[in-house]
Amino acid sequence: MLNENCNNRGWTASWGRHKDDYEDTRLTCPRDELHFLDRVLVLPGTLFALELLLQEPRIDVGLTTELVLNDVGAAIHVLCCVGREYSWTAGVPDRMAECLVALDLGDLLHSLHGRTILHRSRHAAASAVWEHCAAVANYASMIAEATGEISAEDAYLAGLLDDRGAIATVLGWPRHNGKRLAAGEILAAERMLPGAVGPAFDQVSESRRTKEWKYILDTAHHLAGSQPDQTTSLGRHIV
Repeated sequence: MLNENCNNRGWTASWGRHKDDYEDTRLTCPRDELHFLDRVLVLPGTLFALELLLQEPRIDVGLTTELVLNDVGAAIHVLCCVGREYSWTAGVPDRMAECLVALDLGDLLHSLHGRTILHRSRHAAASAVWEHCAAVANYASMIAEATGEISAEDAYLAGLLDDRGAIATVLGWPRHNGKRLAAGEILAAERMLPGAVGPAFDQVSESRRTKEWKYILDTAHHLAGSQPDQTTSLGRHIV
């Protein structure tokens, strides 16, 4: 599980925490303090479109996948849900479409209710970050397609999740060693990313593959422009 260490030391990956420390944290922290990724926001249009899709006699997996990948919050939520269904050794499915097939979409929709970006006046910072993530994802996909070294689909997902700490800042997520991590870094640490995308968030390896990822993501961020203002943190205002 993803757990926020509530003694102000920040977040630690579940698999890297001593068992006794993990148990103590669960005992001393309220439940709503523990699973900060479960409080990620989604766009209202995503929720509305999912409701319409569920009314169809047969769900269009391709359309549902496109819908989720246009909303970084929805993508994070799906990866978390699927990641918890798989052992760390087995890993999560390789594609977002496979992730969605593995889920009950009715349950997914229910879990997303009450977590929407309501309107720009209240959630302007979150809206801007969501738009920036989508822009980075689109550029990453185009760069990957042009270079031919990495799948454009994988590059899109990595670009979407490589928010450089913007999501953590605007939603008030806990820090790790004093730093706000990208959603992709957190998911990688929790082993909830598809295997092909994980190397994009490897901060240690100096392999050729890791350098290719760095080039794609850095260039995508450059083309997408500067990060939006994140000074207004929603933090505990999210229900």
